[in-house]
Amino acid sequence: MSLKKGIARFTKKWVKNMQAKAPVRTGTLKNSIKALSGPQGLITMVYYGQFVDSGHRTRGTTKVPPNPKPDGFIDPAFDLTADQMEEVLPEEIFKEIELAFDKTFK
Repeated sequence: MSLKKGIARFTKKWVKNMQAKAPVRTGTLKNSIKALSGPQGLITMVYYGQFVDSGHRTRGTTKVPPNPKPDGFIDPAFDLTADQMEEVLPEEIFKEIELAFDKTFK
């Protein structure tokens, strides 16, 4: 398996896990989480997702209950995906994915 294909498989799985863990009732955020085509492993979502991830779930004057998971949904979804894909992806591809994502997020 090539590095590009491994990153694409990881990204698709991460998108599914983020959609499942997003703590909002409306489908707007969940439907906006998508993997961009290409080997970069890029994901897009509405900007509101950053507020939800950090625990702020207020829109206008309508208050949504507090975020039940204070660690958000992006990092836990990444950790879950890493655990799931560790068995699927070859070791050298998984190391490259970890390096690429560490470089991106740090």
